[in-house]
Amino acid sequence: MKNSNIHDASGQLSGYLYQVLSALLLLLEHENPESKICIEKFDDVAFIDNELPQVMIQTKHQLYQQGNLNDTSVDLWRTIKSWCDYIKTKSAVIEETSFIILTTAHAKENTAAFYLKTASRDCKKALTLLQTAAIAKSVKDNEKRYDAFLSLETKTQEVLVNRIFIIDNAPTIADIQKRIMPYIRMVTIQPYEQAVYEKIVGW
Repeated sequence: MKNSNIHDASGQLSGYLYQVLSALLLLLEHENPESKICIEKFDDVAFIDNELPQVMIQTKHQLYQQGNLNDTSVDLWRTIKSWCDYIKTKSAVIEETSFIILTTAHAKENTAAFYLKTASRDCKKALTLLQTAAIAKSVKDNEKRYDAFLSLETKTQEVLVNRIFIIDNAPTIADIQKRIMPYIRMVTIQPYEQAVYEKIVGW
């Protein structure tokens, strides 16, 4: 039991650290000096404009086990419910917002998540698979999440799914520093790279 609690705490900590590092990397890769980003306001990470989210990002970092993105995935449906709750109060901006899941897990072929990736995108197939899973209610823990999705009008379900993007096989915490360091090297010299990196992450 003790080890389980330790794993739970370290998993939560790594999840928050992953949000921070992902936000930093996304901001650097965006290469727009006017970009504004926030953490744990609209979503795990969000790009905002005029105080409204333009891109809402859920980060999923798997520490002790390989996560899954199948059609009944708890992580997937927890995220979908969160977005359903948001658009019920902000329905006017749904078509102007991108909803992204950034995850270290792998989206297997022929799943809704697979069809929401850029390289294999087929939103109609993804919508059908999500509707089928929600109607079947095969995972009890997801029941309220299925209901939240089904409570949206069919057209709104379609618009939401069209605005969802899955980025799977994302770099882990162990790898993400390697993606950030080239940007650090652009503004400092080698002996100070690690110190500058730590200061930026701390900030």
